[in-house]
Amino acid sequence: MDARLSRRALLAGASGGAALALVGTGAVGGVGIARAQAGSDAEILTRALTLEQVVIASYGAALRDGPGEPRLHTLLRRLRRQEREHADVLASELDTLGVRAPAVPGDDAALARARAAQGLRHPLDQIVTASDVARFAVELENAQITLYLEAVRELGAPRLLTLAAQIMAAEGQHATVLRGLLSELPEIVVPSPFETGDAAIP
Repeated sequence: MDARLSRRALLAGASGGAALALVGTGAVGGVGIARAQAGSDAEILTRALTLEQVVIASYGAALRDGPGEPRLHTLLRRLRRQEREHADVLASELDTLGVRAPAVPGDDAALARARAAQGLRHPLDQIVTASDVARFAVELENAQITLYLEAVRELGAPRLLTLAAQIMAAEGQHATVLRGLLSELPEIVVPSPFETGDAAIP
């Protein structure tokens, strides 16, 4: 099958027509080029695993310090478990390529630095309400969707392209569920006893 068509088919299944516009393709030939592509793939996987680790630690912090809304906690635990599965697979692929997995943020200070490096803006110490947690989580999932869209465009190995597309689809499902939950939270649907006409739309 033509590499271009194969890549487009994966993208169509994972994220629809919008992602197709981002696709770039190229033929890879020769040992030197193949090795260069493997190195590039390793860099992409390292970036993906680094973000997955930040997301996992961020979910842990939200579960520890955020409000104890039972349904939200159940969802976050499930999302964190799936992110751990993603991280395990990415680490295994890096090991296959002979690359050591990046370090996991070891404490809150390291997590704050790692979040800043990823451009995540929702502060951990300002998660007070259930809607804060949900928005915090949506930001995490959106960051991953963006990263995996780039990975699908840039990865060379077919199995890694497939993996990135599968993970990207899962992150999209996560974001959709979180946005749906935001619309159902009472503090979002009925934010004030007095209507002002300027309530934020989730």
